[in-house]
Amino acid sequence: MVLDGEAAFTGPRLTSQLQLQADRPTLFLDEYDHILKDVNCDQSKMAITFRDTETYSKARRECESLTGGLVVSSHYTCSPEGSHSVFE
Repeated sequence: MVLDGEAAFTGPRLTSQLQLQADRPTLFLDEYDHILKDVNCDQSKMAITFRDTETYSKARRECESLTGGLVVSSHYTCSPEGSHSVFE
């Protein structure tokens, strides 16, 4: 997923390497931290808040193909520190 304005982002970026073998479409949420305002997880659901409405609309269109896919996140409310969790 590529959203307008991503190339202009000049802030610090954290790089990590993750290997995942999956038979479904997979979204690595950490790759989009720069367009997210907040991510909150609990036992059964994930709530994602985008920085603005336009970015949300573009992301929603791009993610339509992920129906039935996986979301991988290392956000502090989603997984223990230093690890990733997989959500369906």
